[in-house]
Amino acid sequence: MGHRGVRLSGGQVQRLALARALAADTELLLADDVSSALDAATEVELWAALRERGAAVIGATSKRAALEQADTVVVLVDGEVAASGPWRELSGAWGHLAG
Repeated sequence: MGHRGVRLSGGQVQRLALARALAADTELLLADDVSSALDAATEVELWAALRERGAAVIGATSKRAALEQADTVVVLVDGEVAASGPWRELSGAWGHLAG
């Protein structure tokens, strides 16, 4: 009898990975576009949960909602730091990068 795998959507895969990371009570989470496949309500819950736990998150994203939640945003251009600071200070010059 062959093994039949369960197919998960992109959002389900992200939720599972985040749940595993949070269940391990991690202090640091490295994430590539951590909320890209999440709906808006789940994304708000995710950032609230991460803040509540005090987890440090280093991630890559172009989602405005995620950038607005970040303490510090670093903008890279050709691998070099072009700007850094809170999104509210960077959005005027770099807002065109966020979706």
